[in-house]
Amino acid sequence: MPTCTADGHTTYKCSRCEYGYTDTLGKLGHEIVHHEGKTPTCLEVGYEAYDTCSRCDYAKTEPTCISDGKEEYACTYCLYKYEVTLPMLGHNCAVADTKEPTCTADGYTAYKCSRCEYGYTDTLGKLGHEIVHHEGKVPTCLETGYEAYDTCSRCDYSTYKELGKVEHNYMLSAKTEPTCLSDGKEEYECTYCLYKYEVTLPMLGHDCTVADTKEPTCTEDGYTAYKCSRCEYMK
Repeated sequence: MPTCTADGHTTYKCSRCEYGYTDTLGKLGHEIVHHEGKTPTCLEVGYEAYDTCSRCDYAKTEPTCISDGKEEYACTYCLYKYEVTLPMLGHNCAVADTKEPTCTADGYTAYKCSRCEYGYTDTLGKLGHEIVHHEGKVPTCLETGYEAYDTCSRCDYSTYKELGKVEHNYMLSAKTEPTCLSDGKEEYECTYCLYKYEVTLPMLGHDCTVADTKEPTCTEDGYTAYKCSRCEYMK
């Protein structure tokens, strides 16, 4: 008779002569019964999931990612047995999750085995800022300015700092001296915005001193003549 692993045969013989022939009966193959595994505890041993055959004492333990499996074969005549080791499979990891690194935070690529719960994570180091430098701008009385600053081409990092408007920066641009009879003026102009203002310099008035004198006599008047030291005015 055929078994799970070996062919059988039926031999025929002629009753009148030596003629005979044999019909081969193909091996049956195992009739698999699957058994779930049992997790070991501190009190009891466990076992991995395994297969047996309902017709023979074949037993098979499937290999896993981290342990070998085995197939057990037994002779149907003498019950001699032997085992064949099924090499462990090793993990079959594929990408399960990713997070891109940023300038200030690490990223990662997470891998998960398709056959078991094993997984691992590769850390992707933070990138650091990709600095772009910007020159500063001097504030004026019309516009705010800013200090020289840096930004990042990948994120919103910035060291920007605004500088407020400044007061007018006046310089004397024109001057008219006052005289004895008229006011003078000073004109000031802002070097940033060209805004102007004037300051009046009050007229000086005459600065008269004695220029000539004549003493009076018994018959003639005398006089004292005065002349301005700054102009031609006399009295």
